[in-house]
Amino acid sequence: MTGDADAELAAGRTRLGAALRARREDAGLTRRRMSEMTGVGYDSLFSIEAGRRLPNLSTLYKISRALDTTPRELLAGIDPWDGASASSE
Repeated sequence: MTGDADAELAAGRTRLGAALRARREDAGLTRRRMSEMTGVGYDSLFSIEAGRRLPNLSTLYKISRALDTTPRELLAGIDPWDGASASSE
């Protein structure tokens, strides 16, 4: 079961990273500019967008402010267990 949970969490990281990257690009921001606006390191942003790491709450708030949205909006539809409940029914 732990392997499944780890895989689902990794999938959630990937979905969150892709969503953040898409929102940033839609806003016309480069990763460099996002780094300047948020104070979050370029490499950290790259790792988050690549799905290699999750942002902490402070970082998520900084990113959401730069994108003129809320953390809740950024996380909408990202729950890694959403698909798990649907596939077991």
